[in-house]
Amino acid sequence: MDNRWGKDYSKNTVEEDIELLGYIAMSFRGACKNHRDKKIILCGEAINSYEEDYAKAVNRLIKSGQWDEAPSPEDQLPNDMMPKAFFDYWNLEKKPDKPIQYESQLVDIVIGVAFFLAIIGGLVFFIPRLFLK
Repeated sequence: MDNRWGKDYSKNTVEEDIELLGYIAMSFRGACKNHRDKKIILCGEAINSYEEDYAKAVNRLIKSGQWDEAPSPEDQLPNDMMPKAFFDYWNLEKKPDKPIQYESQLVDIVIGVAFFLAIIGGLVFFIPRLFLK
């Protein structure tokens, strides 16, 4: 019995399992966000439970033979957590997720702020001189 989500999903319809994929993905993102906000790392056991529950739903959908539309990206787990069966079924190549480039983004922000301040400083310096002549 898959009771993590409060129900026995082993007898789900195709539509219910498709909805479940979205629910699991949304719950995973919520858990990750909450844990990031609290600076707590999700333990491997918790992550594995999302992967396992998602894989069970994917396997039921594949066995049904009626799964005719891949879930949208927001209804998927990160690529490295998606079950291999998903990629095989949809003939997709499994690509690792790109790590977030926080340092690069921070440098871009600092350069942008410095550039903005330089422009403002130039305007503050030159505009009064135009009217004082």
